Amino acid sequence: EFSQVMSLNPIKSNSAVDNVIDMGETATKGKGASSASTKKQAAASEQHVQNSLSKQQARVQERQQLKEVAEKLKQDIQNTGRAGNTTVSYESDGVHLNLDSSILFNSGSADLSDAVKQMLDKLVPDLKQVSSNPVIVAGYTDNVPVSKRSKYASNWELSSARAVTVMRYFVSKGAISESNVSVQAYAENKPKDSNDTDEGKAKNRRVEIIIQKINS
Repeated sequence: EFSQVMSLNPIKSNSAVDNVIDMGETATKGKGASSASTKKQAAASEQHVQNSLSKQQARVQERQQLKEVAEKLKQDIQNTGRAGNTTVSYESDGVHLNLDSSILFNSGSADLSDAVKQMLDKLVPDLKQVSSNPVIVAGYTDNVPVSKRSKYASNWELSSARAVTVMRYFVSKGAISESNVSVQAYAENKPKDSNDTDEGKAKNRRVEIIIQKINS
């Protein structure tokens, strides 16, 4: 009986010691895991800050570049002697270049003359600087219906054809990337001025090129 008791005691004692040792190792492992998690969170936070700073820097650089392109476009258009028929502005979504249809097309036409092509060529180097940016080419007309003899069924087709013509020309010159451009047609909708006067109608007949921001 005495030998049985003695044989049981060491087993019980060793089990208690093992438990104490195991508890110590578990606590150490827990602290290590917590420390690793904290470091991981800190690294993720730092990466987030770096990404935010990089995006902010990219936005600032792009904004500066677009403003410079807008100024160059203004100067080049001034040199063509067509400044009175065009407007260039830097807006919240990018650069807006408005070309009056009167300097681009004959009445009811969507064909570019050689003289107009030479004028547009002056703008190609400026547009190439931002050829990777998304571009919208939009066509507009006044509210005068197309002639019955016109090959275009309505102002919708005419405004669309004019926008496509300008888009294709700039794409052929490498000024606009065909993978980043889209065409919009508005016909007589969204006028810039009143259609009650000849002057207002002339302002409404236009093709607008919008060079959009990449980093908004």
